[in-house]
Amino acid sequence: MTVVGLAGFAQSGKTTAALYLEKKYGIRRKHIAEPLRAMLAVLLQANGMKADEITRYLEGDLKEQVIPCLGVTSRYAQITIGTEWGRELIGQDLWANTWERGIAEGDSVMNDSVRFPNEADAIRRRGGVVIMIKRPGTKPAKLKWGKLGEFLYDKLGLLWGVHDSERIDRIKPDFVIHNDASVEQLYADLDEAMALHFKKVQRTSFAGSKAAAGAAVGLALASASGL
Repeated sequence: MTVVGLAGFAQSGKTTAALYLEKKYGIRRKHIAEPLRAMLAVLLQANGMKADEITRYLEGDLKEQVIPCLGVTSRYAQITIGTEWGRELIGQDLWANTWERGIAEGDSVMNDSVRFPNEADAIRRRGGVVIMIKRPGTKPAKLKWGKLGEFLYDKLGLLWGVHDSERIDRIKPDFVIHNDASVEQLYADLDEAMALHFKKVQRTSFAGSKAAAGAAVGLALASASGL
């Protein structure tokens, strides 16, 4: 079983990294937002939207477009359902616990959008690894202080005025990858991080255990360049 978390701003390369890890290591993408997207899908369906259009708004090319029946973008709706409703009104651990409960014994899964420290904690409870991806030119997708928050980030690099779901500075990753070169370099950096993770698992697991055996397989995959 291998559990991975990816963190970083939108457009930093998380999806590209997730697809690579899924294809090479067989780590299934299990986005922490799946339950809230399902909630939003029911709402859109109740407003007469067709299934293919719902998918485009929730995960596809219309994610940044205003949803006519709601008057806000899909990204805005998902962020506020996740934070203002889920975390603040129901419970801080609602989504992290829901995500973790959905992992079956032996599953290799990945949350490719870690946004809060307790989400990273859920990954580490499963013996997993958290990787932060940073890319020049990316920035928070949502602010809570408007223009002031934007100024603080753009001019001073401060995250005080951004939405809580964008406070990636609060997440303490195991590895940081600077995605500022080619996609091939991104893949190589991911392999290096995974190799170091698997070596750690080997050191901290009993010889002959399932964890040690899985780490040996993972290390062999990480040593092979490319897909």
